[in-house]
Amino acid sequence: NRKQHVSHFPATAMSTRRPESRSVKQSNAAQDARSNRMRNTVELRKTKTDDKLKRLRNIGDSDTVQDHVGSGADGSAAQLDIARLPEITQLLFDPDEQVQEDATREFRKLLSIERNPPIQQVI
Repeated sequence: NRKQHVSHFPATAMSTRRPESRSVKQSNAAQDARSNRMRNTVELRKTKTDDKLKRLRNIGDSDTVQDHVGSGADGSAAQLDIARLPEITQLLFDPDEQVQEDATREFRKLLSIERNPPIQQVI
């Protein structure tokens, strides 16, 4: 006396639901991927502009280095700084602490800005 289970839904209804849900899931995944790519692109642009602004601000803040180091494309401004090394070294031994600090700052800026810093000459 077992009762048979009778489904009220036709067999085709179940088969049509699955592909629809899959296509919806796939379209959601595609939209999510697209929005992730857009977010990443925006983040990259923001970081790039932030880096650019930081570089510009660093150049603007260093008045003494800007006076002595030009664009660095021709290297002639870098040669001027290397020629000033003995003068800057003498400023390190000045009795005035502010002059010593400025000379130290000048050395540090020279070593950090140059593409090929004159490490051996500074030592």
